[in-house]
Amino acid sequence: MGHDKETCTKQCAQLGAKYVLLDDATKQVYTLDDQAKAQAFAGHKVRLSGTLTGTKITVTSVEALG
Repeated sequence: MGHDKETCTKQCAQLGAKYVLLDDATKQVYTLDDQAKAQAFAGHKVRLSGTLTGTKITVTSVEALG
């Protein structure tokens, strides 16, 4: 749906998909409570801080890596 990860992710979100965090090492997917904070980093590697409850993260902060 796009020519790169960022475009593809944002286009999916416009269609109703939710932003999530994928842990590349474990392939675990985590849902995020704050979609607005995640939007700016769509398709990028990030460091995310927050509180984990099961597979849901209450996001405190997000910062880009590399």
